Amino acid sequence: MAIVIEVLNRQLHVVERHKVAADRVRLGRAYDNDVILANKHIDAHHAELRCDEHGQWALHDLQSLNGSSGSKGELAAEHHIESGQVLYLAGQPIRVFAASHAVPAAQPYNKREQQLVQLGRWPWLLILALGLLLHEVYGLWLDAPDARQPLWSQALVTVPVMVLALAIWPAFLAAWARFHQHEPRFLAHYGLMMLMVNVYLAFDAFLTWLNFNLDGARWVFYLHEVLQVIILTGLLAANFYLALQMSYRRRYALALVLGLLSGVPSLNALWQQKEHLYLRPQFDASLLPLSFYLHQPTEWSQFSQQSEQLFEDVKQLRLESVDEDDTKSP
Repeated sequence: MAIVIEVLNRQLHVVERHKVAADRVRLGRAYDNDVILANKHIDAHHAELRCDEHGQWALHDLQSLNGSSGSKGELAAEHHIESGQVLYLAGQPIRVFAASHAVPAAQPYNKREQQLVQLGRWPWLLILALGLLLHEVYGLWLDAPDARQPLWSQALVTVPVMVLALAIWPAFLAAWARFHQHEPRFLAHYGLMMLMVNVYLAFDAFLTWLNFNLDGARWVFYLHEVLQVIILTGLLAANFYLALQMSYRRRYALALVLGLLSGVPSLNALWQQKEHLYLRPQFDASLLPLSFYLHQPTEWSQFSQQSEQLFEDVKQLRLESVDEDDTKSP
């Protein structure tokens, strides 16, 4: 009678799977066993799985040094086995199935998961890296327009440094998934990271332009903080969705919860902003060329004339106010 033996790790994830068509299966470190277990605590001939005339399987310990135990941890020379039961040989977990054991129904492909995995393809990664490069060139065009500034080629060294720095979080997720016997999907996580950074930089540039045209409206600050939390939540939700190995619904729920929790500090800081903090003048350091201004720009000469006229008008109003006070006095 055929039997299937799964060798598990400490997290009870499958490392190896063997199918043996025999009534007696030998387990141990020796090479003449039917299933060879590479664990230094297991004897050369540690145990046997035997099937009786009624089709009932049992684990027989061969007087091993560290013994064999059932799923409840009790040591014994013989354990009767149910299909799907976990057994321990000197602490090494194995799971035993009858060849006729039913398996779960096949799951359909998840379209969202497949779309996220596509972000790990090299064409997408190159396009996203190009987006980061264009943003850096855009920033240099605003900050260093003349030749007296450092050479652009030297300033663009920050782009490969940024690309490498963005790989830290995806590498951690891939290592975590590998530790839990799940597909690492490093490139998919990396593509997600670069996509979200591109989206954030695009929104940040748009809000800078909006703030420039609205003269530092307070609601632009609130919008920036809220969009930052939304983008961060979306990134972490997608990362956890790819990294966690559980049902789709639980992955959705847990990923969204963890993503939202990561944004709590930003929301809390935003919530604790006091009204009196905005009573003093606010300085905005963002400077953009006049071509970015929605309204008709004013020439310097015209602005100078308007300023002088403003001072003259204020002076005239002050003199008129003094004359009225003199007239009213007895």
